[in-house]
Amino acid sequence: MYRVAAKDGSGLSGKTTCTDAAPGPGPDREADFLVVGDMASCNDDGAAAVGRFLDQSTTPIIGVGDYAYPDGTPEQFADCFDPKLGRHKSRFSPVAGNHEYNTPGAAPYFSYFGAVAGDPDKGYYAQTRGDWLILYLNSNCGEVGGCNPASQQYRWAAQQVVNAPADSCLAVVTHHPRWSSWGNYADARFLDDVTTMLHDAGLDLLLTGHAHMYERLARVDPDRNRDPVSGFRQFTVGTGGAALRVSNPADVLDISESLHADRFGVLGLELSDDSYRWRFVDVDGNTVADVDGNTVDQGSDTCNN
Repeated sequence: MYRVAAKDGSGLSGKTTCTDAAPGPGPDREADFLVVGDMASCNDDGAAAVGRFLDQSTTPIIGVGDYAYPDGTPEQFADCFDPKLGRHKSRFSPVAGNHEYNTPGAAPYFSYFGAVAGDPDKGYYAQTRGDWLILYLNSNCGEVGGCNPASQQYRWAAQQVVNAPADSCLAVVTHHPRWSSWGNYADARFLDDVTTMLHDAGLDLLLTGHAHMYERLARVDPDRNRDPVSGFRQFTVGTGGAALRVSNPADVLDISESLHADRFGVLGLELSDDSYRWRFVDVDGNTVADVDGNTVDQGSDTCNN
């Protein structure tokens, strides 16, 4: 795998996470991508508010799944997602959510988004942005032959990171979070093999949805131990319009550094050659308070390369 030589931490000990003053409202700031998932139900207005918010920018969007509730049918894409968010469809780089697969093969999802969603038999693909490699994986593992080392998807992802330049930063997009403070999704062990492989290859960012809230986890290793030197950071951005879900306080992970579940919004990511910045903004243009109630959830960090 590439970048393993950097795992000894040499030259990386000065990494810090910082919070910076944010200039004014708006969904994108200087973002390269906006990240959002868990979106449109015909019975709720949250996705319409998110759509109006996205009208303020032309920034590309990473979609982390569950676009049309409850079953991702053609009618739900046409009647629920399209009127609220469809005008932004050309900006999306999507991955499929579990609700898309409530309709066999997620066929309406692949039909709606077209070639950008990848091969309908796979639903995974790669993208580059500057010095960043971004892998869009299908975490509906049972639908695509698994996510374990014997699976085609695992082998494909491993080859992608082997072929990437040694100084690349690495982001991975999945629908399901590896861990979550929303109890039902606390530990997605079916993603352990592929997450471990990607961590060993130098994973920097894991971008997810599924839990209907916003959460940022500390940098960790595959065993969920804090690792500020060579760990990866996971964001869950399930705040695209579906009914929000508040965590039980007893379920909040000890690695959760920012958790918010009472407003809709998007995550802005600015990707530089060897670093990144993030900023979560709600649909009213406010930065979201951190779990301690004192700082806003925005910051920056360097890559593992």
